[in-house]
Amino acid sequence: MMKSLTLDNDPAFAEYKGIGESLKSDIYFCDPYKSYQKGAIESGNRLIREKLPKRANID
Repeated sequence: MMKSLTLDNDPAFAEYKGIGESLKSDIYFCDPYKSYQKGAIESGNRLIREKLPKRANID
């Protein structure tokens, strides 16, 4: 199980309390406009940018 989740302020996480309870995890939120607080996401974004050209369709 995950010990904690770090979420952004996306409306998709409106039910964060239920998510935390079902996963038995602590929930933390990033500060607005500080995406570096979610390091794993930024690392993944960097890898995508390295492999795909700008304006590539990722559908």
